[in-house]
Amino acid sequence: WVFAPFLFHLASIFLKPIREWKHGLKEALCHFPLVVALLNSYATFKLSQIKYSDSMPVGLLREIEEIKMQAGKLTQTEAFIESGPQLILQIHIILCTGHVETTQLISILISLISLTIAA
Repeated sequence: WVFAPFLFHLASIFLKPIREWKHGLKEALCHFPLVVALLNSYATFKLSQIKYSDSMPVGLLREIEEIKMQAGKLTQTEAFIESGPQLILQIHIILCTGHVETTQLISILISLISLTIAA
């Protein structure tokens, strides 16, 4: 399921007009495994470089908001496309077999926590 967000965005490129493929490919590459973590780390670094004060210029506030929105969007998409199918798969396996393993319960719990935090 780690490659699901990347493959989902890669496949969605073909639903767009050809002139938008470059942007779509860039967005798909952002969802390649570990790239989201690197992008969010970079966003955290950028936020740490900003000098916060009581009276901040509007342009700087917009930049802060844009950085936070981009990081949130990447993280939310990643969580829903990765953890959602994982959760459904584990529940399906439990319902089909009628047997619950400890690792399945842990997997379900982690997927639920991921989805809850991302929502």
